[in-house]
Amino acid sequence: MIVKKWLTLLKNSFGAKLNLIFSIVICLFIFFSLYNQSLLNKFSTEHSRNIYLYDNILELKENLIQGDIALSEYFRSGNRTSLASFNHYSDQTRKILSDLSDHVETDEQIYLLRSIDNSFATYYNECSNASFLYNTREGYDYIDKMYYAQSINAYLLRYGDDLLHLVLEESIDSNNKLVQQQSLLTFWNYIIIISLILFFFSCITYINVNITKPLNILKTKATEISNGNLNVAVPVNTPETTIGVLSETFNKMIKNIREMMESIQENVKTEKKLLEEQRKNIEFQSLLNQATFLALQTQTNPHFLFNTLNSISRTITLEKYEQALLMIDSLAALLRYSLTDAEVAVTLEEELTITQEYLNIQNHRFSDRIHSKIVCDDDLAKRIVLPRFTLQPLVENAIIHGLEPKEEGGKVKIVVRKKGNFAVIDIIDSGLGIPKKLLKELQNKTFELTSKNIGIKNTQQRIILFTKNEHAFIIKSKEKMGTLVRITLPLKEATNV
Repeated sequence: MIVKKWLTLLKNSFGAKLNLIFSIVICLFIFFSLYNQSLLNKFSTEHSRNIYLYDNILELKENLIQGDIALSEYFRSGNRTSLASFNHYSDQTRKILSDLSDHVETDEQIYLLRSIDNSFATYYNECSNASFLYNTREGYDYIDKMYYAQSINAYLLRYGDDLLHLVLEESIDSNNKLVQQQSLLTFWNYIIIISLILFFFSCITYINVNITKPLNILKTKATEISNGNLNVAVPVNTPETTIGVLSETFNKMIKNIREMMESIQENVKTEKKLLEEQRKNIEFQSLLNQATFLALQTQTNPHFLFNTLNSISRTITLEKYEQALLMIDSLAALLRYSLTDAEVAVTLEEELTITQEYLNIQNHRFSDRIHSKIVCDDDLAKRIVLPRFTLQPLVENAIIHGLEPKEEGGKVKIVVRKKGNFAVIDIIDSGLGIPKKLLKELQNKTFELTSKNIGIKNTQQRIILFTKNEHAFIIKSKEKMGTLVRITLPLKEATNV
């Protein structure tokens, strides 16, 4: 019964016919759009997979070549670094073979990759046997093993070329299929476009007669209402049409006070939604501050590591090997410290210990030019908590930019004292000081980040976020006299961290 009424409506209503045609065309357009997107995604996936396989096969061949070179160099010179390089390239080769086994699809590729895997296992065993014989110094038996391993390596490289050829062939076949499907889709897209053009031309006349003119009447009456005239009515000639229904609704709306009440209720709902959005924004800002705190904390470590390794490199260049070893030990302690959970605050006792390790590195480097001192009560150090790597960047900045440029060197001192319910940490140096312009920018927090102030900027922002106090970090300086950085932290029991 419902279907019969719907068909009758189609026979009597041109607008309903247009709606049906429009719906069909839109459905076809959506279908072909989704199909086109599906082809594009398929092409992208296939292309990415083939590129991935291609790059990994090339990397596999490179590792085989480099591993063979490293092993030959080991047999030539006896340098165990070359043997370590061979083992490294072998590990990388195993990893690549494992990754490739998860991505190859055709039987030929699977069988060929399996052959490479088995051959590589044999190759590695022969290399290991040759290395063992070479180390035992029992004649030249290792040479036969080495030559046999190299012949296997040559087969592995040819296998790699064959696998690369299979991947390229599969890529070409896949692309050809996708191009054919794309051509067919393009043909149907043209059909849809032509159908839409014909449909739109058919709609123009109908819309102009049955929609545009009645809407112009509604526009005129609406203009009168906006001018204050509520005694208007829109003529309804065809109440069964959409425009007729709209006209009747328009007439009822003028007289219906209830619409105003509904509008007020909508405004109330809107205000409630705005308040809810504001609450969410506040919570989001709090989470953003926390994320910013963690990001700043992790940003400091690479900067410090670069400067420390640079110092060790210079020490080795000067052939001070014993000092370099001591510096490496201190660096190892610093790295162990940095690898712990960055989100957990530490006690001042731990921070001073790791800062002393950094000072040990600099004392080895600068000898008598730089003197350091830490003044802090042990019990007080255990009651202060602060972000990890707070003091070391400040001490580093004082030494690198304040004391190192001075020919006579200078002093850097850390003094910790209790002041009421707070602890005051002063980092004092007798360096070159900070130029007035830069000092003003530092104090106003308006300076731009550079390699010379990254430690100060990160530490300043982390302390402010950690304490939620804009005045917890203070810096004072005079050119050619030195710099004072003061950090104020609340006292807490270390067990409460």
